[in-house]
Amino acid sequence: MSILFLKIVIQLFILEGHSSENKLFIESSYKIEATEMSGICLREREVVIVNDKDNLISFYKLSDLSAPASRIIDLKALKGAPSDLNGQWEAVACSVGGGLVLLQETPSRIVVVSKDLKSISSVHDLILEAPLLKNIKWDKASNSLGEGIVLGAEGRFIIAKEKNPVQLIEFSQERIKKGASFIIGKEFQTPKAGSFFAVNNWTLPLKYLKKIKDVSDIYQHIDGSLYLLSDQSRNISKIKGAPHENGGELIIEKTWTLPSRIKKPEGFFLDHKNRAVIVVDSKKVRKKGNLFITSPLY
Repeated sequence: MSILFLKIVIQLFILEGHSSENKLFIESSYKIEATEMSGICLREREVVIVNDKDNLISFYKLSDLSAPASRIIDLKALKGAPSDLNGQWEAVACSVGGGLVLLQETPSRIVVVSKDLKSISSVHDLILEAPLLKNIKWDKASNSLGEGIVLGAEGRFIIAKEKNPVQLIEFSQERIKKGASFIIGKEFQTPKAGSFFAVNNWTLPLKYLKKIKDVSDIYQHIDGSLYLLSDQSRNISKIKGAPHENGGELIIEKTWTLPSRIKKPEGFFLDHKNRAVIVVDSKKVRKKGNLFITSPLY
């Protein structure tokens, strides 16, 4: 009995160790002045943060996140800004060339900010047509639409639809899908005037929806792999391989659980050490912080 008991204890220890590999820990936390943060990206050595309810973009030095914002830009004050900018920002993406692309949930559109950050270059509506409109159920979930954006070459991009159901959607001005490989390693080109149209979509199998109840952001690693951040499930998941060029289901390779202190995670990226830099949605600056850096995923 003692040998059997020892074997059981050893097996439980192995299982516990294996499960803990997918649990992240907080390495540092910061109190960022911005509140209701909804998106974040890295622009060279600057952390760029967008708020949900206002039109402000904040910039912080990655090397000193405890310092106040190095600059704050009001989108409405930029040259070429539309008169109807009233929040509902859900994500911000930093292009290779230095410009910014903001994703607005309602109305569904992207706003492109110039490389010098002094003007709005263009504004583009996001259009979904049959048969994708029926599959994605875009028009029936006005508060569960775009939550994250990944830029690609040829002026294309992928957005993450929050829920009901969780989807990844490819948008293009050409109305022609070219598969998922377009998103890897090339600069996002300034779009021409006009709308973007949904040309491809990917879903999560039912077995994954128990672990990923919603998606609040999507991130592309330097190696081309895609990661999803979940608010409700409070985890980060890695998609296995590139999404299939013909659409269909995604496969989740691995999932990491976030620490309990990180509540309502809304945006993230991975730094050069593969640590998750996460902002949370909070109407006030929390005493324990609202921007977190976790232990490395790898």
